Amino acid sequence: GTLIRIHDTETGHLLQELRRGVDRADICSIVFHPTGRWVVVSSDKGTVHVFAVRVPAGGGRESRGAGGNARSKFRFFGGYFGSEWSFARFRVPDYRCIACFGSTTNTVAVMCADGSYYKAKFDPVFGGIFFSEYTPSGG
Repeated sequence: GTLIRIHDTETGHLLQELRRGVDRADICSIVFHPTGRWVVVSSDKGTVHVFAVRVPAGGGRESRGAGGNARSKFRFFGGYFGSEWSFARFRVPDYRCIACFGSTTNTVAVMCADGSYYKAKFDPVFGGIFFSEYTPSGG
């Protein structure tokens, strides 16, 4: 699978390792939410993933808040099992797309090379995505 690693920009220490899927993929876009609480990733597999980011609270301690990424019960093995899986995900037909956060709370906007546009809302507590808007190419 493809890993997204988040590092502390001051120390260089690894803060979080996120797993996009089980197959290798090229990342098309990766965008942090302005609050730093979420990151959205699109890949050449036509998938869009939203991950919860652990935000340090003050003195470097983690603050998880509501909602979190899925983790394996076997994470003590490390490696593949130690990574965090996406909090919410969906697939678009055109694999050439970029994703970003929308102006509406908890939304993701996806623009594809074929001209199609998707707007999806994610549940910040339980995960999951539902589509609120789709515009086909040329529409």
